[in-house]
Amino acid sequence: MCIIYRMNAKRIAGLARGLTQIRGGAIYALIACAALALALYSCSQPPAQQQPTPLPPTPSIVAATPVPSTPTPQPTSAQQQPATPPAPITPTPQLPTPTPTTAPAFTQLPDEVKFTHITAGKHHACGLQADGTALCWGSNINGGLNVPDGLTFRRISAGLNFTCGLRIDGAIACWGNNNHSQASPPNGRFDEIAAGHSHACALNGGALICWGAGFPNGAETIQEIPPLSTIQ
Repeated sequence: MCIIYRMNAKRIAGLARGLTQIRGGAIYALIACAALALALYSCSQPPAQQQPTPLPPTPSIVAATPVPSTPTPQPTSAQQQPATPPAPITPTPQLPTPTPTTAPAFTQLPDEVKFTHITAGKHHACGLQADGTALCWGSNINGGLNVPDGLTFRRISAGLNFTCGLRIDGAIACWGNNNHSQASPPNGRFDEIAAGHSHACALNGGALICWGAGFPNGAETIQEIPPLSTIQ
C-alpha cells in the first residue's frame, strides 16, 4: 500500500511541477505538496494490526431429559379379529292366561241350623249339628263340601282342603283333597281326631296314630310319646 502511495505521490509531484511550469499557478504547487506530505506520512506509520472479529459465544448445550416414546397403536385389521356372532334370540314363551279365582261369597245359613261344634279350613268350614250330621260351606275345591251321606259324627276337624269326622261308633270318615292320602284314614276305633295342613292324627287308647303328608307308608303309630288323652 505504501509503495502505491509513493508512486502516486511521485506522479502527483511530477504533475504539479508540470502544471507549475505551464501555468505557474501557486494553487497547483500547494496541492502537490500536500499530496506528497500525505504519502510520506502514510508510509512512516507502522501498519495497523487488524483486530480479529470476535466470534459469537458458543451456546451451552444442556443435556435434554430423554422422553419415553409412546408406542403408536397399530390399527388392527378387521381380518385379524373374528366378528362376534350375534346372540341368538330366545323367543319368549307365551304363558297361558291364568283363570281368576273367585273368592267364596258369604254363605247365609238357615236360621234353624244349630251347631254344637265348628271347624274351619282354608277355603271352607264345617259345623257339627245337634243330631250329629255335618254341614259344610265355602269353596268346594277338591270336594271339601262333599260330606258323606247318612253318617253322623261326634267330632269333626278340617285341614287345608279336607275334613275328617269321628263317627259315633269310633270309626273315622274323611272327604276333600287326598293328594297326600290325608283323606284316607286307617281302620279301627278312635277316641279323638285332629286334622292339620295335609295330615291328620287320632288317638286310640292313648296311642297317637297319624297319616297323610310326612307318612309315606300310610298310617303310622307314634311310639316316642307317652299315652295322650286329647289332641289338637
